[in-house]
Amino acid sequence: MKLRLYTIADKRPDFLRLQFESLEKYLLDDFELIVINNAVERGSRERHREISSLCKVLGVREVRIGRFPVRSVAGLPPMTLTREYRNPSFAAAYPLKRIWKRMISENRDGAFVFFDSDMFLIRKISILAEFGDGDAALIPQFRGLKNGGRDAKVHYFSPAFGLYFPAKIPKLRSWLWDPSFSRRTYINGEVVDVGGRVHHWLRKNSLKNFCLAETEIYDFEEIDKEVFRIRGHHNGNFGFELTYHQESGAIGDFKADVPVSESGKLFVLPHLDENYPEVLQKRIASLFDRFISGRDIYPQPLRLAFLHPENSVIDVSPFIVHHKAGSGYLGEPETYLAEKMGFVERMVLGNLTCPLF
Repeated sequence: MKLRLYTIADKRPDFLRLQFESLEKYLLDDFELIVINNAVERGSRERHREISSLCKVLGVREVRIGRFPVRSVAGLPPMTLTREYRNPSFAAAYPLKRIWKRMISENRDGAFVFFDSDMFLIRKISILAEFGDGDAALIPQFRGLKNGGRDAKVHYFSPAFGLYFPAKIPKLRSWLWDPSFSRRTYINGEVVDVGGRVHHWLRKNSLKNFCLAETEIYDFEEIDKEVFRIRGHHNGNFGFELTYHQESGAIGDFKADVPVSESGKLFVLPHLDENYPEVLQKRIASLFDRFISGRDIYPQPLRLAFLHPENSVIDVSPFIVHHKAGSGYLGEPETYLAEKMGFVERMVLGNLTCPLF
């Protein structure tokens, strides 16, 4: 089976070549990369041409998204009168809404991946072999804790990375990707990002999902010799911080801005083991040792995330690094962007092997 991977290209055409190179280097599946050219805002003509040219050079298929065939996102026109997306969520939702049913139709008897343009493979992997026994492989998200943190008002999936088997998922075409924009588009009183409306589907349907976890190290500081304070986020659901004594391997002062039970379990991760906070802390320390510590040059804030399978029986080490570019809307200085891109390139193209956590 050929695996089709779809990605959106817009404000950072420079990601496209590295993403393709990472797939060629590490992906063991027979694959096709399809690039959705979303450079349609005012002043984007040159980027649009650059993306088209890169697709031809790399020999990948390009889909030109065009403007306004989707009349609304969250009940509003996707762009303002000045031909600019209303915000980064609209910029992400609009092309996904445009391409969603097409991806399903092209892969009705197979599988497809939709993933962010700033995600790059960092180890050998057969996506179909690792996750083929499920219906999907997705990153769970929630909003609005309730019952002391044991449940949430809204459950959905991040669209940042997803593997889908259309024949196994009923009514997949009905999934809606509109974010919240006003109170009338909230779900159970909660603001949701792109993907939040999948909550309604999950209330009526079941899904055998290989849960993926995205662990982000946002920044760190050395507070003593070889003692680091590390801060980050997990799945976009909650923030954490901890102190890591690198020489001894000791980890302490772990804090998460979500409830933790007396047994030590994070209430909001019911599908995981009781010792998950300990697993998460060891994972963060391992990521820091393997990818960050000892480098001569690294960006600050680091703001890099790593994608792991939570329940794979093959390999639970990270297989993707996520640049976390914010769809190109963050407005970082050019020096920071160049430093961060160089850091990621060395990570992706270097001879790295990732240990199990």
